[in-house]
Amino acid sequence: VGTALWSHGPLVALTAVVLWRLGRASFESWRVDGAWLGLLVGVAYWCRPTAVIPGVLVASLLMVQARREVGRFVAACGVCVLALVLASMVELGRPWPAYYDPRSFPASATPGFGLLGALLSPGRGLLLFSPILLIGLAGWGVARLRRDPLFLMCNGWAGLQVLLVARNADWWGGWSYGARLLTDSLPAWFVLVVLSLAELRLRPWRPLTR
Repeated sequence: VGTALWSHGPLVALTAVVLWRLGRASFESWRVDGAWLGLLVGVAYWCRPTAVIPGVLVASLLMVQARREVGRFVAACGVCVLALVLASMVELGRPWPAYYDPRSFPASATPGFGLLGALLSPGRGLLLFSPILLIGLAGWGVARLRRDPLFLMCNGWAGLQVLLVARNADWWGGWSYGARLLTDSLPAWFVLVVLSLAELRLRPWRPLTR
């Protein structure tokens, strides 16, 4: 994101704002504006079709925590999707750009190989390039976080992004370096790391004694 103007950059910025609003809402009795969140996710979808993952998960989270905002969220997302369809019809004569067509991304015959490659390979492995992200998984050892909706949503986001990349026949993402195709999930990973570190910091540390 910092070294090239990919479509990942705007998506990361937009979805990071969504998570910031949801994070604040978790401390403010879930006072959120579904229309504002829907607009952010909808514009992120203009950048990359993978924004459908946080879109579905945010809608699910609102269903649990702020049900009155779900309709506003879906409506705002729908307006953005409709704008994309209209623009595609005018410019391309088809409802969707080829980039949004699932048939443009054939499935891999060895998704297990793609999974290992996306997470651990020397040239693309997310956890090799950014091992600090493993701290985000430590939260599963804390009972409170295992019941926290935001923690669960971010785990779902990160996990679904990994599975999506792993099933792609082009899981390495072309001529680039690092885990480019997993960049879209970095806002979720960041929240996981912060939540896990916060819980670990609050736990008393007792040195080992003989």
